[in-house]
Amino acid sequence: MADVEGRVSSADPVQRRYAGLSEPPSDGSEHQLGRVSPRTRLVLEVAAVLGRTFDVADVARVLRCPVATLAPAVREALGAKVLVDRGTLAFSCGRTHRAVYEAIPSAVRNALQVEVAGALLGERRTAAVAGLSLCPDAVAKAVERAADDAEVDAPRVAARLRLLALALASWEDRRRPELTPSTVHRLARAGHAAQAQALAAAPLRVALPSELQAQRQLELARSLLDEGRVENALQHTTAALGMTQMPGRLRASPSATRCAAHGGLGDTTSSLVSGRHALALARRRDERSAACRAVLAMSEAEQMSGHLGRSLRRTDEALHVAVPARAEIPMIQPQWAHGRTLMLLDRLSEASVSFEDGRREGERRGSGKNVTLGHACRASLMLQLGQLDQAWSEAQAGLDSAAVLHTWGAAAELSAVMVEVSTLRGELDRAEDLVRKAALCHSQGTRGGLALMWAIAHVEEERGEPRRAWTHVATVLGLLPRRLQGFLTDPLGGARLARLAITVDDRRGALSAVTGSERLAALNPGVVTMEASAALARGMVHGDAAQLQEGVALLRSSGRPISLAWACEAAARQDGVLTNPARRRLLEHACVEYERVGATGCAAHAGAQLQAAPVIHAPHGAALHRADWQSLTSAEQRIIDEVSRGLTNREVARRLFVSQNTVESHLKHIYSKLGIHSRTQLALMVATHGEPAPATGSSA
Repeated sequence: MADVEGRVSSADPVQRRYAGLSEPPSDGSEHQLGRVSPRTRLVLEVAAVLGRTFDVADVARVLRCPVATLAPAVREALGAKVLVDRGTLAFSCGRTHRAVYEAIPSAVRNALQVEVAGALLGERRTAAVAGLSLCPDAVAKAVERAADDAEVDAPRVAARLRLLALALASWEDRRRPELTPSTVHRLARAGHAAQAQALAAAPLRVALPSELQAQRQLELARSLLDEGRVENALQHTTAALGMTQMPGRLRASPSATRCAAHGGLGDTTSSLVSGRHALALARRRDERSAACRAVLAMSEAEQMSGHLGRSLRRTDEALHVAVPARAEIPMIQPQWAHGRTLMLLDRLSEASVSFEDGRREGERRGSGKNVTLGHACRASLMLQLGQLDQAWSEAQAGLDSAAVLHTWGAAAELSAVMVEVSTLRGELDRAEDLVRKAALCHSQGTRGGLALMWAIAHVEEERGEPRRAWTHVATVLGLLPRRLQGFLTDPLGGARLARLAITVDDRRGALSAVTGSERLAALNPGVVTMEASAALARGMVHGDAAQLQEGVALLRSSGRPISLAWACEAAARQDGVLTNPARRRLLEHACVEYERVGATGCAAHAGAQLQAAPVIHAPHGAALHRADWQSLTSAEQRIIDEVSRGLTNREVARRLFVSQNTVESHLKHIYSKLGIHSRTQLALMVATHGEPAPATGSSA
């Protein structure tokens, strides 16, 4: 640090240069650059060389001192309104940054540039900057070479080095116009969203050619899109496409970005139209990167409208496009999208494989935003599998990475996982604290925003505030019939909406929840969780015991223990629909599942309901509650009819034209519903009470 300070102290004083800046900044505060201490001035000079936004750890590396020792200087600069803290430190405005940078004497600036290059290069310092003179052009060329070397294994370092190379390039350098958009792209890809946006929005001293200006607008739009600022992203993309002199070969990329922006705003129709247009342009020009992004955005739009089969085919297509061009297109995003869709389709083991492939690709060729997105994907899957400890650790690691990388696109989804885990464990105060922190994310309407909305509703429900919970999730119903993404965010979204609507006496809302869940199940036949959600929603709204039992039975094979436990508890809470023994069996099952995965809070809640449910020891042959019989499907009733005649399972199968395994499976369900354990007990019940009357609305 003494070496750097010595170079600064030997230069001409810069106090009067700062004091000469009399025009106030854009926020109206007065500049106090001329009154800061020499130590703070040195920190500001190093920061100015790093860029308008910077990491204080980089300043500490340049000055070769602990980060903690810079705290007084940073506080003084913040108090003087020279710096602002927006999650990352930055100069209060572009003019302030330029004033500090241009006030540094050239000899000092050159020395700082060499020191900054060495700090960013780290282990590459010796090979790249050893023996360099204090000539900016020489340093710039060395920094560019080091950035090329670091591109694959250290994209964050490479991006910062390119930013430094751009700062070193003289305004007369003919390559400078091309460096600006490419540097914005690399900063955004590496997760330096704030730096990318600051560079893309900075005024230029020279006009860029229309092609490069369009590329600059596009890179800014991509960065804003990654941060969840979708409307701003759409504006910049539209501006880029509005440039009439843009060559046709460049139009595929902004069209793909516009497709994604429309999807982020929930306009699935415009997203699909833009996507088809972008895909046609990309195929015509063999632009595989733009084609891949367009297909992924279209997959997201199909998912919003509930067409998961189409969405999966789109992700397959994206992988097919990306594989031949693996050198230029990272495989990470197609793999994440593919895994997410598989997870929604109940193909959890395949989703896990896809996420693992994405993790390995990230290690090979990752970027900042994809690091946090990968954590979000894996954390969500672990939550569905009931692996609460692993889900918490994965989500925490994702938020830690987001804080280091300053990329917050997946922060809401990561926070939602942690809120859900805390709620399941009964740690409601911690859950509410996490909600307050997550409120800073730009997430409204995004996947993460919807996940956080459901998590908040769960907290309110556990607090005994169903009306407040309903206010958070009722907006999902307003998106029907075209947007079903809100139903997909929670595995049993339709059933949960139906139960909340019933609790707050919103009959219309409850019926809409049934409609939405039935539509989702119809669009995706064979997906067990969606069929179960529709059956549970119908059972709750219409008081149908058979539908409730059917929903619970379907979830036993879903591989989602928390969803199964919730369904058992929700079905048991429907007063007057199920018999007391049936309710107790469901609550016991809910307690077992909750305790098995460590959801101690929910287990205690279900246990309290179980204790409140009276135990009734009915004498043998007592009249059965009609709900026991009504819970049977028509196929199960036909099995009872044949078994009561004394036929064997093989004979019943032959008479009903089904397999023997099917008969045995039906008998297990019958025994469970009626609370019995043998054919003898079944025959005795039929002899005592008669054969069950056909249940209306039941199906095989």
